[in-house]
Amino acid sequence: DLHSFPTRRSSDLRLFLMVLTDMDWQQGKWSCRGIVMMRSRDLIHWQHQTVHFPERYANTIFAQADAVWAPQTLYDPTKGKYMVYFSLHSPKDGPFPRDAVYYAYANSDFSDLEDEPQSLFNYPDPTIDTDIVQDDEGMYHLFFNTWGAEGLQRRQYIFTDLHDQSTWTLVPGRMQPNNIASEGSTAYLLADGTWLLGYDCFQAGFYQICRTDDWRTFQLQRETKTTGAFTPRHGSVLRITEKEYCLLKEAFD
Repeated sequence: DLHSFPTRRSSDLRLFLMVLTDMDWQQGKWSCRGIVMMRSRDLIHWQHQTVHFPERYANTIFAQADAVWAPQTLYDPTKGKYMVYFSLHSPKDGPFPRDAVYYAYANSDFSDLEDEPQSLFNYPDPTIDTDIVQDDEGMYHLFFNTWGAEGLQRRQYIFTDLHDQSTWTLVPGRMQPNNIASEGSTAYLLADGTWLLGYDCFQAGFYQICRTDDWRTFQLQRETKTTGAFTPRHGSVLRITEKEYCLLKEAFD
């Protein structure tokens, strides 16, 4: 089962990149031991490689991960590389007894992770389903899900330096207009400059989309039931050209 489908257009506009959680539901919840890295020139034909953590990171603490959750990608201009970030979990006696967000840089052809994962940020409760976007003023916005004494909630950091958490500001409150449990955040920009935030209200059975004008308040725009032919869950939104749209319709209609 492939779960979570974040897709990005590469910085040189030549490729589409996708990362996915790789898991086997028949083996239970704690069976996603790696990620799938994919690339395409047309959104139709894809090449893929699997990064299986027990093999890729044998003899390291990362081989003990029993869940590599919700991978995402972000181009890091300071490195000239794609950063792949994800949550790691392990059994209670392992190195990741609660979900924590790590990252590693992809190699040049987006077929493997070139180094050992590093901690992206520290938070006192479990962290998962992270999404990072950069606004037109250069500020990064990192959305994540966490749970603890206050229940499941979505939080946001705002910062300018990806790897210096001393510069990060945690925005007060939950980043949603209600207290419904949700996961799988994705923030995206419309052509008119409007920023939207979507997420899966998995217990209530629908997907919500909110608009934000200040990155602190979010106004509900739409709810879509996660049943029937169109069932948005975890993923991403990608702007495409009219030519790309026509090719996709021809291929999949």
